[in-house]
Amino acid sequence: MCHHTLDVSNPESIEFIKKMLKQYLCSGTAALDKLICDFDIAFKNIRTIRIKDSYYKSLAIAEKLLDYQRNINKEKMEIVTKFHLAARGISLFNSLGLLIKKFYHQEAAISLIHYPFELTGLLENWFYDNAKIWRKNNKESELYRIREAFIEINNYLRNL
Repeated sequence: MCHHTLDVSNPESIEFIKKMLKQYLCSGTAALDKLICDFDIAFKNIRTIRIKDSYYKSLAIAEKLLDYQRNINKEKMEIVTKFHLAARGISLFNSLGLLIKKFYHQEAAISLIHYPFELTGLLENWFYDNAKIWRKNNKESELYRIREAFIEINNYLRNL
């Protein structure tokens, strides 16, 4: 049962998400189930137009960062790459939120940005790019647990 209401625009909610991810990495599926439940509540209560607006804003930021990557020195490349990946991830998770609203909450009138199979491919590509950066500073065992969560998400999308 979900007890915490997430507002994805609230910095306290972002800290809550970080805490839940850390708990998941340490304690397994119970914390992940709680995190998924909280995301479910968050997307259910947010208007579709706000999710789409956030998608397009984060995508524009990702594209701008990609342009910056072409013109910076190698010392700054890694940090700009991390921000680019974060912006891409935010846009993809907003697209996932629309799919959750449409299929899980049965809001049939929602027009999607990506269809499930297309989003699966985009998430897999994003995870692959993110994993390359992750391995430079973090443990492979943590990446393995995150990969498990992505496999579950992609299995869900493939079954829609």
